[in-house]
Amino acid sequence: MMRKRWHILVDLLKDRPHATGAEIGVFEGDTTAYLLTALPGIHMLTCVDPFVHYPAQTVTLNPNKPKFHDADFDKVMLTFMRRTEPFRSKVHLIRAFSTEAVPIIADGSLDWAFIDGNHAYEFVSTDIRDWLPKIKPGGLLTGHDWNVKGSQRNFGVNRAVKEAFGDNFSFVRHVWYHQVPQ
Repeated sequence: MMRKRWHILVDLLKDRPHATGAEIGVFEGDTTAYLLTALPGIHMLTCVDPFVHYPAQTVTLNPNKPKFHDADFDKVMLTFMRRTEPFRSKVHLIRAFSTEAVPIIADGSLDWAFIDGNHAYEFVSTDIRDWLPKIKPGGLLTGHDWNVKGSQRNFGVNRAVKEAFGDNFSFVRHVWYHQVPQ
Protein backbone atom coordinates (compact mmCIF):
# COMPACT_ATOMS: atom_id res chain seq x y z
CA MET A 1 0.00 0.00 0.00
CA MET A 2 1.28 3.46 -0.92
CA ARG A 3 1.70 5.48 2.27
CA LYS A 4 -0.08 8.79 1.97
CA ARG A 5 0.87 12.00 3.80
CA TRP A 6 -1.84 11.41 6.39
CA HIS A 7 -0.47 7.95 7.27
CA ILE A 8 2.97 9.46 7.82
CA LEU A 9 1.56 12.31 9.92
CA VAL A 10 -0.30 9.87 12.14
CA ASP A 11 2.91 7.89 12.64
CA LEU A 12 4.80 11.09 13.52
CA LEU A 13 2.14 12.39 15.92
CA LYS A 14 0.61 9.35 17.63
CA ASP A 15 3.25 8.98 20.38
CA ARG A 16 3.72 12.68 21.12
CA PRO A 17 1.42 15.49 22.21
CA HIS A 18 -0.98 16.29 19.38
CA ALA A 19 -4.07 17.82 21.00
CA THR A 20 -3.76 21.16 19.21
CA GLY A 21 -2.64 21.39 15.61
CA ALA A 22 -2.94 23.40 12.44
CA GLU A 23 -3.19 22.37 8.82
CA ILE A 24 -2.23 25.08 6.36
CA GLY A 25 -3.81 24.26 3.02
CA VAL A 26 -6.70 21.79 3.42
CA PHE A 27 -8.29 21.65 -0.04
CA GLU A 28 -11.09 19.02 0.15
CA GLY A 29 -10.22 17.79 3.65
CA ASP A 30 -8.78 14.34 2.93
CA THR A 31 -5.89 14.81 5.35
CA THR A 32 -8.05 16.63 7.91
CA ALA A 33 -10.67 13.89 8.13
CA TYR A 34 -8.07 11.13 8.28
CA LEU A 35 -6.12 12.82 11.08
CA LEU A 36 -9.24 13.47 13.14
CA THR A 37 -10.33 9.84 12.73
CA ALA A 38 -6.95 8.25 13.43
CA LEU A 39 -5.92 10.62 16.25
CA PRO A 40 -8.92 10.97 18.58
CA GLY A 41 -6.65 12.88 20.99
CA ILE A 42 -6.85 15.94 18.74
CA HIS A 43 -8.97 18.48 20.64
CA MET A 44 -8.68 21.34 18.15
CA LEU A 45 -7.43 21.41 14.58
CA THR A 46 -7.15 24.85 13.01
CA CYS A 47 -7.62 24.53 9.26
CA VAL A 48 -6.43 27.39 7.08
CA ASP A 49 -7.30 27.75 3.41
CA PRO A 50 -8.47 30.73 1.34
CA PHE A 51 -10.44 28.47 -1.04
CA VAL A 52 -9.53 30.73 -3.97
CA HIS A 53 -7.17 30.54 -6.93
CA TYR A 54 -3.86 32.28 -6.42
CA PRO A 55 -2.96 34.96 -8.98
CA ALA A 56 -1.46 33.29 -12.07
CA GLN A 57 2.07 34.54 -11.45
CA THR A 58 2.25 32.87 -8.03
CA VAL A 59 0.78 29.48 -8.86
CA THR A 60 3.04 26.45 -8.64
CA LEU A 61 0.77 23.59 -9.55
CA ASN A 62 1.09 20.06 -10.78
CA PRO A 63 -0.09 19.99 -14.41
CA ASN A 64 -0.94 16.31 -13.93
CA LYS A 65 -3.64 17.27 -11.42
CA PRO A 66 -6.05 19.48 -13.34
CA LYS A 67 -8.45 19.73 -10.39
CA PHE A 68 -6.17 22.40 -8.92
CA HIS A 69 -6.27 24.44 -12.10
CA ASP A 70 -10.00 24.15 -12.70
CA ALA A 71 -11.31 23.84 -9.16
CA ASP A 72 -14.57 25.49 -8.23
CA PHE A 73 -13.45 26.51 -4.77
CA ASP A 74 -16.97 26.99 -3.43
CA LYS A 75 -17.53 23.29 -4.17
CA VAL A 76 -14.10 22.42 -2.76
CA MET A 77 -15.00 24.17 0.51
CA LEU A 78 -18.37 22.39 0.64
CA THR A 79 -16.56 19.05 0.20
CA PHE A 80 -14.23 20.02 3.05
CA MET A 81 -17.22 20.93 5.25
CA ARG A 82 -18.99 17.65 4.46
CA ARG A 83 -15.88 15.56 5.19
CA THR A 84 -15.22 17.28 8.50
CA GLU A 85 -18.85 17.51 9.67
CA PRO A 86 -18.50 14.54 12.09
CA PHE A 87 -15.66 16.49 13.79
CA ARG A 88 -17.27 19.93 13.77
CA SER A 89 -16.48 20.59 17.44
CA LYS A 90 -12.77 19.93 16.80
CA VAL A 91 -12.33 21.95 13.59
CA HIS A 92 -11.66 25.69 13.52
CA LEU A 93 -11.80 26.70 9.85
CA ILE A 94 -10.15 29.98 8.94
CA ARG A 95 -10.99 30.88 5.35
CA ALA A 96 -8.02 33.11 4.66
CA PHE A 97 -4.53 33.11 3.26
CA SER A 98 -1.96 31.78 5.71
CA THR A 99 -0.45 35.21 6.34
CA GLU A 100 -3.89 36.53 7.29
CA ALA A 101 -4.59 33.64 9.67
CA VAL A 102 -1.28 33.49 11.50
CA PRO A 103 -1.96 36.52 13.80
CA ILE A 104 -5.07 34.75 15.13
CA ILE A 105 -2.99 31.90 16.60
CA ALA A 106 -1.01 32.55 19.79
CA ASP A 107 2.72 31.88 19.77
CA GLY A 108 3.63 28.59 21.46
CA SER A 109 0.04 27.32 21.38
CA LEU A 110 0.25 24.43 18.90
CA ASP A 111 1.63 20.93 19.37
CA TRP A 112 2.15 20.70 15.61
CA ALA A 113 1.40 22.29 12.26
CA PHE A 114 1.36 20.82 8.75
CA ILE A 115 2.18 23.13 5.82
CA ASP A 116 0.61 22.09 2.52
CA GLY A 117 -0.46 25.37 0.91
CA ASN A 118 1.09 27.08 -2.09
CA HIS A 119 4.40 25.32 -2.86
CA ALA A 120 6.17 28.27 -4.46
CA TYR A 121 9.35 29.17 -2.59
CA GLU A 122 8.19 32.53 -1.24
CA PHE A 123 4.99 31.01 0.19
CA VAL A 124 6.69 27.99 1.80
CA SER A 125 9.41 30.20 3.26
CA THR A 126 6.83 32.62 4.68
CA ASP A 127 4.74 29.78 6.10
CA ILE A 128 7.75 28.28 7.86
CA ARG A 129 8.78 31.68 9.26
CA ASP A 130 5.23 32.54 10.38
CA TRP A 131 4.11 29.19 11.79
CA LEU A 132 7.32 28.08 13.55
CA PRO A 133 6.76 30.46 16.52
CA LYS A 134 3.27 28.99 16.96
CA ILE A 135 4.72 25.56 17.87
CA LYS A 136 5.31 24.61 21.51
CA PRO A 137 8.81 23.51 22.55
CA GLY A 138 9.20 19.87 21.55
CA GLY A 139 6.42 20.14 18.95
CA LEU A 140 6.63 19.52 15.23
CA LEU A 141 6.48 21.77 12.22
CA THR A 142 5.84 19.56 9.21
CA GLY A 143 5.02 19.94 5.56
CA HIS A 144 4.26 18.13 2.34
CA ASP A 145 5.86 17.58 -1.04
CA TRP A 146 9.47 17.23 0.02
CA ASN A 147 11.63 16.07 -2.87
CA VAL A 148 8.80 15.31 -5.28
CA LYS A 149 10.45 14.22 -8.51
CA GLY A 150 9.25 15.36 -11.92
CA SER A 151 6.88 17.95 -10.54
CA GLN A 152 6.72 21.72 -10.22
CA ARG A 153 4.86 21.28 -6.92
CA ASN A 154 8.01 21.12 -4.80
CA PHE A 155 9.72 23.99 -6.59
CA GLY A 156 10.11 25.96 -3.39
CA VAL A 157 9.65 23.30 -0.73
CA ASN A 158 13.16 21.84 -0.69
CA ARG A 159 14.86 25.23 -0.89
CA ALA A 160 12.70 26.83 1.83
CA VAL A 161 13.07 23.88 4.23
CA LYS A 162 16.85 23.69 3.77
CA GLU A 163 17.24 27.46 4.24
CA ALA A 164 15.09 27.46 7.38
CA PHE A 165 16.53 24.39 9.12
CA GLY A 166 19.85 23.49 7.51
CA ASP A 167 20.34 19.85 8.47
CA ASN A 168 17.98 20.08 11.45
CA PHE A 169 14.99 18.37 9.82
CA SER A 170 14.00 14.90 8.69
CA PHE A 171 11.62 13.47 6.15
CA VAL A 172 9.61 10.34 5.49
CA ARG A 173 8.76 9.96 1.81
CA HIS A 174 7.31 13.36 0.88
CA VAL A 175 6.65 14.67 4.40
CA TRP A 176 9.37 16.81 6.01
CA TYR A 177 9.42 17.65 9.72
CA HIS A 178 11.35 19.72 12.21
CA GLN A 179 11.14 19.27 15.97
CA VAL A 180 11.19 22.55 17.85
CA PRO A 181 13.88 22.46 20.56
CA GLN A 182 12.69 21.94 24.14
